[in-house]
Amino acid sequence: MWELEIETNMSNLMDMLKSQNIYIFSAVFFPAVFCILSELIHQVRKKSLLLKKDFDYLKVLLNTTPDAILFLDEQKNVIFQNDKFKTLFQTYEKVLSDARLDSFFDRIDYLQKEVCIQSQIAQDHDFLMSFKLAKFQDKKNYFISFKDLKNLKDKEKIIENQKHQMIEKNKLASLGEMASGIAHEINNPLTVIHSNNNMIQKLLQRDNCDVNKLSDLITKTKCQVSRITEIITSLRSLSRGLTNDEKENFKIDKVIEEAINLAKIRSMSKKVIFNFTPQELTAYGNKGQIVQVILNLFNNAVDAIQDTDAPWVKIEFKERGHYVDIYMTDSGKGIDAEIVEKIFLPMYTTKDIGKGTGLGLSLSKNFIEQNSGTLDYVSEKENTCFRISLIKSSESTKSVA
Repeated sequence: MWELEIETNMSNLMDMLKSQNIYIFSAVFFPAVFCILSELIHQVRKKSLLLKKDFDYLKVLLNTTPDAILFLDEQKNVIFQNDKFKTLFQTYEKVLSDARLDSFFDRIDYLQKEVCIQSQIAQDHDFLMSFKLAKFQDKKNYFISFKDLKNLKDKEKIIENQKHQMIEKNKLASLGEMASGIAHEINNPLTVIHSNNNMIQKLLQRDNCDVNKLSDLITKTKCQVSRITEIITSLRSLSRGLTNDEKENFKIDKVIEEAINLAKIRSMSKKVIFNFTPQELTAYGNKGQIVQVILNLFNNAVDAIQDTDAPWVKIEFKERGHYVDIYMTDSGKGIDAEIVEKIFLPMYTTKDIGKGTGLGLSLSKNFIEQNSGTLDYVSEKENTCFRISLIKSSESTKSVA
C-alpha cells in the first residue's frame, strides 16, 4: 500500500482485501482450519484416554500377579513397580544390590536363577529371579521379576502332606478290602494246626505210637505255620513302603510272591490263576514300595478280568542292559487307545464310583520313578500288559559305592 502511496487506514485496507478476494478466502479458510484443528484435538484426547485406559488396565494386570515385578529404563530408573514389589521390598536399589544385578545389565539378555535376599517378610527369603533385557527403538529397558519360592515351597509341602494322607487312606482301603480274606487265610491254617495238635496228642497217648503218622502231622503243621508266616511277611512288606525311604538289594521273585499272596487274599472268590516261574534275579530299590506297585497292578488286573472265563495273570522277566523288565500280562483284551494316555494321570479312574480313587497308577508310576525305574503300558501285546523296569542290584551297588 505504501508502494502505491495509498493511505493506510481500515477503510483502505478493507477495500484492498475485497479487491483481492482475500476477505472471502479468510471467511472460509479460518473456520475450516478451526474445525479441523478441533477434530484433531478431539481425536488426540480420545486416543490419550484410550492409552491411559489401556495403561491402567495393564497396571491392574501387573498388580494382580503374585510375583514382584520391576521395570527399569536404560539409566536404571524405575518405570514401574507393582504392588507386590512395594509390599515385599523397601527400595529397589537395595534389591539390585542384594541380588547383585549390576553385573548382569550390560552382559546378559536373559537370566533366571534362585536368589536369597532380604524382604520385609523375612531375612534370608528365597526368590526365583527372572531378568530380561528388552530393546525398543535402540533404547534398553529391563524387566525383573521375583517369584516367592518360600510361599511356593510351603504350598508344595502342604500338597505333599495331602498326597501322603491320600496314599495312607488308599492303603487302608486296600487293607480293608483284604480284611475278610486275611481272616479266612489265617483262620484256615489255624484250624488245621488245631486239628493236627489234637491228633498228635491222641497218637502220643497210645502205647504203640505211629511215628510215621506223627512225623507227617508235624510236617503238615509246619506247612500251615509257613503259610501264616508268608501272609504276615507280605503284609509287613506292604506296610513298610511308606514308613521309610531305605533302598536295598532284593530278590524279585520274593517280591512277586509276596504281592501274589496279598492279591490272592483279595481275589479269593474270583478264581484268578497266577502264572509265575521264579528266576534268580535281583534289583535295587525300596522293597515295600515295589510290593505296593506290583500288588496294585495285580488288583487292577483282577478287577478287570474277574467276570471273564478262565481269568489269568502271567508274570515274565527280561534282562535289558542295566535293567530288569517285569512284564505283568492278564487275560484282558487291552486298554482302549483313547484312554491309554490318561491312565497315569492323578484322579483318573475307569472303575465305578466307590471302587477306585484314581490314585493307583499315578502313585505307582511315581513310586517306580523314585526308585530310578519306569512303569509303562505295553500296547504291542494282544492282552493287557504293564512293564516295570528296575535297576539291577549289581549296577546300583556300584553307583552307591
